[in-house]
Amino acid sequence: MIVTIFGIIYSFVLYVLFLIGNGNQLEKLYPTCLVLLLVYICLFYLSGLREAPRLYNWGMRPTYLCLFGILIVNLQFFVDKVLGFSTLSQSMPLPWAENYSDKCFFGGILFVTVFILANYNSKTNWNIKEEYNRKLTIWPWLIFMLLSFMVFLVKIDMVSFLNGSVYSGSGASDFKENISNSMERVFNVFLIIVLSVYTKIQLSKGEAVTVKKFIKGMPFLFWMMVTFYILLRLLSGDRGPVMYCSLSVLFSVLMVTHKTINMKRSILIIAIGAFTITLLGVVRGRAVSLTYSEKVEESLKRLQEINAERVKTISTYTRELAGSMKCNFICVRDIEEERTNYSFGRYAFLSAIGSFPGAKKKYFEFFGFKKSEINSAEYITQSYNGSATYKSGLGSSVFGEAYLELGVFGIIITAAILGLVFKKVDLSYFNSGGLSIPALIAVFKLSSLSFYISRSSFSFTLSQVLYIWIIYFILNLIVKPLFYRKTK
Repeated sequence: MIVTIFGIIYSFVLYVLFLIGNGNQLEKLYPTCLVLLLVYICLFYLSGLREAPRLYNWGMRPTYLCLFGILIVNLQFFVDKVLGFSTLSQSMPLPWAENYSDKCFFGGILFVTVFILANYNSKTNWNIKEEYNRKLTIWPWLIFMLLSFMVFLVKIDMVSFLNGSVYSGSGASDFKENISNSMERVFNVFLIIVLSVYTKIQLSKGEAVTVKKFIKGMPFLFWMMVTFYILLRLLSGDRGPVMYCSLSVLFSVLMVTHKTINMKRSILIIAIGAFTITLLGVVRGRAVSLTYSEKVEESLKRLQEINAERVKTISTYTRELAGSMKCNFICVRDIEEERTNYSFGRYAFLSAIGSFPGAKKKYFEFFGFKKSEINSAEYITQSYNGSATYKSGLGSSVFGEAYLELGVFGIIITAAILGLVFKKVDLSYFNSGGLSIPALIAVFKLSSLSFYISRSSFSFTLSQVLYIWIIYFILNLIVKPLFYRKTK
């Protein structure tokens, strides 16, 4: 009860402070608000630990990963400011940042508080169940996965993948998608479907499954494709696909084996992961003429130099993720200065429609939509560069897009939806019996994106899940009668 009451009162106070905040006039309140947020997080954790110890001591639960990412993107540079490490203008190349400090600070804490409040009070699991009168098999889905992987390999420029140059220019405004990009996306779709069907098969047996049994039960073909794909993406320097793919497999293992990873081990895993991701970010910037081992060696040296050159921060290895705070500031500025109008859910709606295979976003341009009206990342990047032409994309943030959609109410609504959804995702790992394959698809996809959502957007997350669902439902019309044998 105290978590709910505290959350409601604190959310109201933050809402009022957001409304009256102007420039950085209320910055003297920043330390107090951060301390209160820390107290609220501790209340959330300790109260939950008493009510559901196994759930709240699960350090790798999707809710924690999502919350961790949101805290970094919304507040890390503000913490640096409060601790005297650096100013906002030093942390971000935005000379006008202090003009919107209050709005972004109180809005960021409000987002976190509402997320926690909604998550804590959500008590229900995914209520999507199905009973099969047919014996499931992963092989048709595995064949689809293999075909997409083979086309992906045939169409990529292997040399550019091996030396990492494929990543260069991938975020530019003139970047054109090709067959290899499309097939890679399809490959990742079938990766999630295969894991979901395999998980359903294992759970239906009602037997205790160890990690070893999980690995041996999955065909070698699957492990070969996943391993090769991860190695390719590591060499290319693109860290996102490596993280999504690895987390998808990890969460499938956790659901089937009914295991969790406690808080202490999770903190160690996250710390190692943060360092690795940071290192890979430096590696991909090394000269393409170097071998990969030479790139890693040079990058370890360069990483120390970079940390010495940059302004001080509370967390060096999450600095790049925290850089997405620029998106928050750009969106707040553009709305406050009336450089753009509220989109009223347009980004989420168009992303949902664009989830249909073949419905590329550029098709919306025929209906009079500009690129910046279709995708929040496109809008933010164009606004930042002051042009529709740019060499690298800035991306988006869940806070930023929410603010473009409906201002402070967009923040509250989006945070509440994410909090509710991720609690349902968490509970699915403890109440997995009878979950449908579509429900498992949503659980694994959301879990794999949990940490990344903070620097992405709600519309992107929604479109990812819908895209997989649509492909699954269409192909299942063929797979079910042809490959699933009827049972008595």
